[in-house]
Formats: sequence, C-alpha cells, structure tokens
Amino acid sequence: MFNRISPPLDLNASKKIPDIAKDIESKLDPKIEEKFPIDDSSVNITKEFEGFEKEIIEPIDAPIEIDDTDDSDQSGSAIEKVLEEGFEAIAFYKSFRFINQNPAPGYWGIFYIKPRVRALHKEIRLDLGRPSDQCLEELLKLLYGHEIYHYKVDATCLEHEAFSNKLIYRQYRNYVGRLPMSDWWEEAVANHYGLQQIDSNFQKYFEDFVRNSPGAYSNGVYKDDGSPFIPRARLAEQITQSLAGQYWHLGGDLINDVLFNTLKLSGFRSNKRTLKYDGDPQLSNTLALKNCPQYWISWYRAGKVINGLKPVSLREVTNEYIPKYLAGEIVKKTDHEFFRIDNGEQIKCPNPHNKDVMPHELKNIVRKAGMSIQDFWVERAKTNTWRRNIPRPIPVKPMTSSD
Repeated sequence: MFNRISPPLDLNASKKIPDIAKDIESKLDPKIEEKFPIDDSSVNITKEFEGFEKEIIEPIDAPIEIDDTDDSDQSGSAIEKVLEEGFEAIAFYKSFRFINQNPAPGYWGIFYIKPRVRALHKEIRLDLGRPSDQCLEELLKLLYGHEIYHYKVDATCLEHEAFSNKLIYRQYRNYVGRLPMSDWWEEAVANHYGLQQIDSNFQKYFEDFVRNSPGAYSNGVYKDDGSPFIPRARLAEQITQSLAGQYWHLGGDLINDVLFNTLKLSGFRSNKRTLKYDGDPQLSNTLALKNCPQYWISWYRAGKVINGLKPVSLREVTNEYIPKYLAGEIVKKTDHEFFRIDNGEQIKCPNPHNKDVMPHELKNIVRKAGMSIQDFWVERAKTNTWRRNIPRPIPVKPMTSSD
C-alpha cells in the first residue's frame, strides 16, 4: 500500500547524505563543537518509552498488521495523543545530522510509530466508518506529507550551508527549541503540507484534527483564497532571526545569500494534491525528497509492544462523562448500567468486569451523544476532564450510521 504514497528510495543517495552533511558541517562557522555540541536533537520521543528492552526498526514496505476486530492491544487513544502533542506523537523526522543518536542509532529519516499508527487508524476507521485500507492510506499520506516537510527544511538549510559556510539549521533549531509550542511555525507549515495530500472525503476530518492540535500545529489549516499563509512567513522570520545576530556584521552580500534565500524554503512547492517526489526546485538530486528514508519503529518491554497510550477508564465514562457532561441519569441496572442523557437517548455502558473502555465501545457511547471519538477527546480537554463548563449547553442529536 505504501508504495502508492511515496516513491522508491534511492538507497545509495540516502546513505551518502549523513556523510555529506558531516563534511559540510565540519567547515561551518561557528564550529559545532564550540557552541552547538551534538548532545540533543529535536527528537525526544524515546523519553516516552523509557525502560524499553528492545527497539525494532523495519523498512516501510514491511506489512503493518491490521486486525479490525481486535481491541486488545489498542485500548489507549492515539487521538488524545495527537491533540496533546501534535502528529509527532505518531510519526517523527530524525535529521541526518543526528544519525548516531537515539532513537534508532545508525538510522535517519521518517519514523512511523507502528503501534500508534495502528491505534490511530482504528479510531479513524471507527469514527468515519470508511474502508480500513482507505483510512490507513489517508493517514499515512498525511503523516508523510507532514514529516517530509521537516526533511525539506533540513535539506534546504544544508544546501545553503554548503555555499555560505555558515551554520544555519542547528542555530535555527536551537532558537526554536527555546520557544513555546505556540511559536513552532514549522509545525504549522508541515501540517498544511500534509493536509494537501488528503483525499477530499477525508479533508474535513483531518482539518478538524489540525484545528484542535496544540500550539502552532493548529495553524496548519489554510483556505486557498489568495490570502497569505501567515505561518509560512513566520517560519521564514524565525530562520532569519536565529541567524541575524550572528551574521549581520558580515555585510549585505552575505545577508542576501544566507538569509534572504532561506525565505524560499518555506514556500509551498507542490501541485494541488501531489508532492513532487522526484525532485524539488530548491533541492539537488542527491537531496531530493524521495531520498529521505522511511521506517516503522516499535519499542518492546517484557516481550510486548509498548504504545504509550492511555485508555479511557470505565469509571470516567460512568462517573464523569455521562452524568456530568451529558447530564445523564441512571434508569436501569443489570449486569450493565443504563443512562438517559440530555438528548433523550439511552446509553448502555460496558460490563464492569473490564476497567477500561475499548475503542468500539467508546464509539457506540459517544455516537449516542452525537459525538465522534475525536469530539470526545476535544471536549475532554476543553472541560478539563469534565470539570468545567458542564453539562454541555445544548444537547446534540445522536449520530446515525450515515453520519
């Protein structure tokens, strides 16, 4: 499936890129070892998987097992994770400059966290009711579009570093790393880039995802009405701001070469729906988008895969969400509890033998309340886990199978 989303990798070019970068960076001013030691990268995902015993890296064309009837290893919500942390919680880009660092030492490129992709795919399929393969393909197209933009920024900076002999990318990342998430404009542009790849049938759902994402991630939705895309300009400003203090005294010619030209990298250079996989007007053949490798990554502990996701407890649903947010009242108790909620619908809660609510069970509950699984997590965050602005002000009619 994934070969329909991204082109075949030029393995020889991909392997050369880290060495090319190392050679270029060794000649840059200021020296990396003086001001920018290689002690941290923008990838911090392994902090969530501390204590793992095994890290598995697989090529992207390895099959991803999808069992649409099994919830056993996917009780936590990947939607919640995206709404808290952005799409980097599901997939991330690791720079070729940090190839020997964790995670995945010896590898660089785009990494899809396999158990989280599976979990997010399941929630999307349950929410939309569309064919499983379509949901997975659209999700991977979005993630690829987002993460390949991060590579584009990295690779473009390397080309400018090669002709200017000035350190750009690490200075820029160091600068942005000290800013709040609301100022991470590269994430907004990357989300915009990703959304351009989505089929129109999935567009609204993923745009809602982006709008409800944290910080600058939420600014990735743009209507093609001719108005400027502000995050693009903000990203360019950040790159120039991160460098101007270092190089302004070196003269106008250098400013034009190093700073002004970096503005071009934030321009969106794709067709309406298709990335220019085989080349980019700003990138050399070696650094072409298609030469960024992609992998599945998984972490294991005690022989079991770790997804790092939090499940929804049955206690939360029956003691907080239904009675507090939906103004639900118990109307009957058997092996299950039955509630009448604000829109007049009756909800049958899962059997209390299980302490957590599975995704398909959550879907059945929230649809009775006129909500999607995504809506549930958005409202959970807005109400501070059903503590503020409750109950909801206006009942919503239940969702049907056609919704």
